[in-house]
Amino acid sequence: MGRHKLFCLLSLIPLMFTHSLYLSMACLASGFFFAEVTISQMWAIQMDIAPEYSGTASGMMNTGLALAAIISPVVGGFLIDYFGSWELPFVGSMLLMAIGVVLAFRVQSESRFASGGADKAQVSTSLGV
Repeated sequence: MGRHKLFCLLSLIPLMFTHSLYLSMACLASGFFFAEVTISQMWAIQMDIAPEYSGTASGMMNTGLALAAIISPVVGGFLIDYFGSWELPFVGSMLLMAIGVVLAFRVQSESRFASGGADKAQVSTSLGV
């Protein structure tokens, strides 16, 4: 997963240095391609690490993705209006992608998530189910 994020980041870097329409289209297309390649891995990794809690992990990831989709256009529009630069939202996206690359290489998919000690019967009765 980290490899594809790195390729996505490397695809977007030339956008900062070119004004060519066709090169920009090629860079964006390859960046979107590598970003989409990671989607299936993002959904599968929580089933690999914590199979008992994969539904909860999927819900948390979906919430984070939805919040990013809601907040990023507002923040990007504010940055463009305030600073007058269309490059700033791309730089911010690339910085977040670089952080994602570093964090993706830290994922240890061979280690399993250990339960905190509460068994399922105790949790279900405490919830009133």
